[in-house]
Amino acid sequence: MIAELTRLFLRAFAAAFYAWVLGVTFRYAWNREHGGAHGQEHSPKNGWQNRLITTDLVTLLFPAGLAVIFAGFMLTNGWRNVLPCFFRFSTDLLLTMSLYYIVMLVLMPALRKRVSAQACAAAWLLPAYLYFVVLLFPKAPMPRLVFYCPAWILDVLAPVWFAGFGLVFAGFVFSHLRFCRHILPTITDESDGMVRAVWAQELARFHIEKPVRLVRCPPASTPFSMNHGKQVLTILPPCPYTEQELHLIFRHELHHIQRNDTNTRLFFAFLCAFFWFHPLVWLTARESAKDMELSCDEIVLEDADDDTRKRYASLLLHTAARPRGFTTCLSADARALRYRLKNVMHERKCTPGTRLLMALLFVCIMCHGTLAFFDSRFTLDTLFADGRAMNHVLYEVYDRGTGSYQSKNEAELKNGSLEPLLAYLSSLSAEELVGSSQREEGTPEHARRLYLSDENGTLQGIWIYDNGITVCDWYQKDRSKRFRVYYVRGKIDWKKIEAFFE
Repeated sequence: MIAELTRLFLRAFAAAFYAWVLGVTFRYAWNREHGGAHGQEHSPKNGWQNRLITTDLVTLLFPAGLAVIFAGFMLTNGWRNVLPCFFRFSTDLLLTMSLYYIVMLVLMPALRKRVSAQACAAAWLLPAYLYFVVLLFPKAPMPRLVFYCPAWILDVLAPVWFAGFGLVFAGFVFSHLRFCRHILPTITDESDGMVRAVWAQELARFHIEKPVRLVRCPPASTPFSMNHGKQVLTILPPCPYTEQELHLIFRHELHHIQRNDTNTRLFFAFLCAFFWFHPLVWLTARESAKDMELSCDEIVLEDADDDTRKRYASLLLHTAARPRGFTTCLSADARALRYRLKNVMHERKCTPGTRLLMALLFVCIMCHGTLAFFDSRFTLDTLFADGRAMNHVLYEVYDRGTGSYQSKNEAELKNGSLEPLLAYLSSLSAEELVGSSQREEGTPEHARRLYLSDENGTLQGIWIYDNGITVCDWYQKDRSKRFRVYYVRGKIDWKKIEAFFE
């Protein structure tokens, strides 16, 4: 019991640490954005601080991080097995993400009334970063609930998944390039003196290191910003705007640029493509984008009077357009417009939401691993076929008094035979967990280690714990099959196992 509590404490401590890092980062970004939009002291002026809290740190590192993880799987399992192994690694994460999104869909209407839109936008994306947390985090516990998916289906789905990812993401990129080819030849630098004066005033409020170019574009129907090489374009449609409207438009777009939200759009595309088969991920990306736009509205209208709010709502209503490519836009399509107009017209007194994000990440990490897939169900007799040919055994039991393992060998087996012990283990009904290499091996207090070997040096390790068995076949040439974890329904009869030894 003490060991279990210690293990739980360490897991909670690690989850709390990651939650604290998230909270500090988010709060710093919140102070910078809300202070920076009004030229206050929270806005850092040196470049490295600006880059430290831009969304580049999370949106662009996600695909890069996945590429590194994928390369690690290739080095570990070989290029022939990398797709099915990486897909199996992702299955537990997909279950955790699905459960999280379902809960968030229920809770979000209430959360939006109490916390900032910026926190709501970030909350939708937290499960995606479990990919990195899992690699730095202690292994997941044995699941509480398992779902069956045949191994052959997983083997077929793995290449289909990655082929679908390539096609969908290529479609997003092609759509963006086609949009750029349509509008870029038509842009011209803004020449109106009043517009450029307002632009200079608003630009001075923000400490943006990268060059930003203000242009007009006849095909455009709404203001938006986009990356173009090493600079950012803020694009205005040909229609005239009043001075007050220009102030509102530029504050909105420059806030997008300050946060590098064009990269966030790219991240949404990558996320939807990577999980192209998962409808909840597409819904999540849409909801997060909606909250991201609303967070810009909150900045623009911070401490605004009713007249300014009405003008801004009218501006949204008359410039509604669907976002194209990896761009931002002042307004949105009709589905999100009603939601934004309602919040623009009525000032919300909300907290930043730092504690909410910390609590969500903490719970998400702690719950990861409680759901899992298994791809085969059988008794364990097939696992010990090679073990019956081995004549050396080492059985280790954890001694709480000394804090070490006490060993017994074949000489201490009753009747000198290993067969009864293997017969009992073989009778257990087990389910091989998908992505099993990320599972814990049980608490030392309850685990038993059984090592089987022969004169040729062949070694098989069997680690037994309350509701699971880990089998390590070091002699396997296929490295992906050397380490397997099995979920055992029911409890292990420890007294029966101990009875096989004197």
